[in-house]
Amino acid sequence: MALNGIEDIHPSVRYAEDMVFFLKPKDNAEKILEKIQQFLDKRGMNISAEKTNITQATAGFDFLGWHFKVQENGKPRSTPSEENYEKLRKKVKAIVNNSVLATATKAKKLSPIIKGWRNYHRYCKMDGSRFSL
Repeated sequence: MALNGIEDIHPSVRYAEDMVFFLKPKDNAEKILEKIQQFLDKRGMNISAEKTNITQATAGFDFLGWHFKVQENGKPRSTPSEENYEKLRKKVKAIVNNSVLATATKAKKLSPIIKGWRNYHRYCKMDGSRFSL
């Protein structure tokens, strides 16, 4: 609720406290960041310097576990982010390498994890060897 209204500063997408602001080439990123900081100051909040990233859409950016990028042909592309994929791999590896668990138990534990991950990323482009689960 504290952030309600922040989307009126500039075109953006927000999920809870995670936000992406869409700038046009002529937009001044520093001025927009100033407006955002002023908005946050009134609420006793600050912009997180380590989580703030100004980048071109063609360079790509991560948001909510997805990596978004505008391709050279101008079409957008989304894939699971590298960080999100690595988290999945660690969860799977911990279960698979657990020598105490029987194979059937491992399969039972892995099934909801894999299904949940695939369901969350069902609208992402999943071709390529990295996502062949």
